Order: sequence, then C-alpha cells, then structure tokens
Amino acid sequence: MEYFSRLLKELKDKKQFSFHPKCKKLGITHLSFADDLLLFAKGDKQSVTMLKQCFEVFSAASGLQANLSKSSVCFGGVTDTEQEDILQQLDYIRGRIQLIKAVLFGIQSYWSQMFLIPTKVIKTIEAYCRSFMWLGTNEITKRALISWERVCRPKSAGGLNIINLKQWNKAAILKLQWDLASKNDRLWIKWVHMYYIKGQPILSIKEPKQASWMVQKILTIKGPNLQNRNQGSKGSIIRQIYLHQLGILDKVEWKAVMFNNLARPKAIFSMWLIIQERMLTADRLSKWNMNVDTTCVFCKCQPEHHHHLFYNCSIVMELWYDIFKWLQIPVPATTWNQLLCWFMGKAKKKTTEGQLMRMVLAETVYSIWVERNHRVFEKMYRDRQSIVREIIYICNIRAVGKLKDVLQYKHEKGTRVCTRAWIRGKKQQSKGVLCNGEIALEIALFFFINFLSLVISPFPNPKPQPPPPIAADEITPTGSISIFRLSQ
Repeated sequence: MEYFSRLLKELKDKKQFSFHPKCKKLGITHLSFADDLLLFAKGDKQSVTMLKQCFEVFSAASGLQANLSKSSVCFGGVTDTEQEDILQQLDYIRGRIQLIKAVLFGIQSYWSQMFLIPTKVIKTIEAYCRSFMWLGTNEITKRALISWERVCRPKSAGGLNIINLKQWNKAAILKLQWDLASKNDRLWIKWVHMYYIKGQPILSIKEPKQASWMVQKILTIKGPNLQNRNQGSKGSIIRQIYLHQLGILDKVEWKAVMFNNLARPKAIFSMWLIIQERMLTADRLSKWNMNVDTTCVFCKCQPEHHHHLFYNCSIVMELWYDIFKWLQIPVPATTWNQLLCWFMGKAKKKTTEGQLMRMVLAETVYSIWVERNHRVFEKMYRDRQSIVREIIYICNIRAVGKLKDVLQYKHEKGTRVCTRAWIRGKKQQSKGVLCNGEIALEIALFFFINFLSLVISPFPNPKPQPPPPIAADEITPTGSISIFRLSQ
C-alpha cells in the first residue's frame, strides 16, 4: 500500500487533478485501513480517470484487485449527466448488475418476508431494474437484448442469477407459514395461534375473515410441503423453497465459460450476449428496417453477421491465430461453432488451463466487439498487433496464483523460441559461420535486450493505460467516497 500511497501523492503536483472540495486544504486523496480503501476526488471526469489509472498501475504491480461485491461509489453535488459520464468512463456494465443484486433487491427483501407484494408493484420494480441494467437510466423502457425472465435464471441455465422477485416473495411467505406450523417460541406465532389457528392444521385451515389481509395470505398460500424437506440441504429455507419453485431448468452447454471467469466483468457480460447471438450486429439491425451499412468493418468485403464478425472474417481470424500462437496451441477450429465447442470443452477443466481459456475467450470476443464499435462510430482504427498485445496484457494482469506463473513461463518460453529462430536466421545468413564480428555483436545485443525485457517487465509490451477495470462502480466525485476492499 505504500507504493499506492506514493502514486496518489504524485497527483498533488499535477494541475489536471482536482481535490475533493473538503480535502483540498489538507491535500487528502485517500484513506487506507486494514482491508478498506477510500479514494477522494472532485466530481469531474478527468480527476476520476487519474485516480483510476493510479489504481490500475498499483493493481498491475501488486496483483491485488478490488472486490466487486464490496465496492461502491458515492456522488455529492454532481449532476446526473456528469454522473453518467463518469460511470461511462469507468465503463462498468457489471456494476449495474451488482447494484441490482445488492441494493435494489436488498431493499425489497425485507418487505418480501412480511407480506405478499402486489403483482403490479413487483412488475414496476422489475421494470426499473431492467431499464437500469440495459440503459443505466431510471426511466422505464422495454428496450432489452434478452428477456428479464431469462436474465433471472441461474448461470447454469443461461442467466445471470438475478433473483425472481415474485418467486422469492412467495418463498419468503411460505417460510412464515412453516414457522407457524413448526415453531411456538415467538410472540407473534403464539398470538396468531391463539386468535386464528386455534389448534387446526395449517394446511387445512380456512381463510379467517376477521384476520388482516397479511395474515390471510400467510395462512392460505399454497406451496411445497416443507415438513418433508431435506434437513441436510445447504442454504436457508427460503432459498431451498425458491429453487424448488424454479423447477428443473435445462442447463446450457456453455455454462462452464461463465463460472469462475477471471476476465473483466464487462467482458464476461459481453461474452454472455455474444454466445447467445444477441449483439446488435449489422444483419440484426437491417432486419429491423434500420438504414445501416451491412459490410464488415474489418475485411470490408463480406456482410457482417455474428459468426463472420467474431471468427470467420479473415482479419479477425488472423487475430485469433495470433492469440493461439501466444497460447502455443495449434488453431483448433475453422468455424465459430467449432471454436466455441473447443473452448467449452477446455473451460470444464478445474485447472489453470481451464481458467486461462475462460478468460481468453471473454477478453478476445469483447476486444473484437469494442474494436468494431470504434471503427463504426468513431472511425478509429487499430492494427491487429495492438489488439492482441492488449488482450495478452489484460490476461497477464488479471491472472492470479498459479495461472500468473503459467503465463510468465509462456512469455519466457516464447522469448527463448524467438531467440533460437533469430539465431538460426543469422546462421543461414552467414552460411553457418558466426565468426563475423557484426553478427556476434547483434546476438549479444539481442540477448541483452531480451534480458532487460524480462527483468523490467514480465508482461509483453505493457501500455501506460492498463485496461483491467476497477471495481464495481468505483470512485467518488464531489462529496463522494469510494470504498475498495482489496483481496489477493
């Protein structure tokens, strides 16, 4: 943390950085505790970006990442437009999903365990959550790439494991009914038994007309018989009931690439859409009678569709060849479906290879999609080598434990292979004679440069702005505080 503190102190000398209004006189940029970190800045895009860059440099050097589920951003005196610009700069779609899971559903979960929430209220809550997830707005809209019902499925069934409010509410009320039938150590249970149940079996009791609407619903709601539940089941009773109500859902073949993926959350989210072919590619937009250029922005000769964009395009295929060359693996497929099946097979392994393949798939398809959007909307172009270097760099940064050692070994091995190939070329050039002074000098310089590259930077071609994102919803403008829990 001392290194990170030094990085933040350097911001004081940069005119582009603006302090939090209440921290300027003392020059406070952060407060660090045992496992918490608070960052302070003025609520402008540039200051927040500079804080983020400092954190990324520290993260790359230490291997520590922000815990997404325990991170937050607080704004104060910042307009909605500025907040949206800052959050867009941080570029964190998964932060929205985390907010929906942790905050919005957390607020309603208290009321869900007290009474049945009216269906209209549940639909309104879900509409706000859906609009916020897809568009980041609090205005209800029906624009969505995937139905909300599918989003609420478990990951193994192709969803994002967001709670279904209606089913969770029913499960919570069934838990209250089970408490009435099996417990008598609470005052409210004794009171309900004394005035309404009066010794009758819960399952056969008639709706007491004199009882309140809330008590009536608790007594008459129908669901699974909890008396026969498995006592050894893991999780709370509410969760057991909830999963029982969802029933047995068909598991998707690509579930393995979603679990324990070390890629950036926004890359995982994009991969989730890409695998289901829900991205707004040119062919999909043209089917909706939208006036768009359907030519692929990479090869500029074939029409753009899902399979072509992410693998079959000649330019994109060369990018994949470079990725597999870095992985030191022969190209395993000739079509997108074959490629996806190959990755799914590798992702099932609980080894470093499985971890690496899950991350490489997510980061590569996401980088392809980002580059496509830059070319279409901003007319900005990058060469293939730059994209590949960025993907490799991100994978090195986000790797942890044994996987980081594996990637380091791959880099060193690749350097040795490159060195041997270079020497062979020089031998052929000099017809097998290495007595030439120029060749000997070049070989010595080559080894020296490669030695420096391994000592100074373990990653290939590092860039000054590393892409790994900071955690869910990161920094704090004007009057705001961001809390980061760093876990190794």
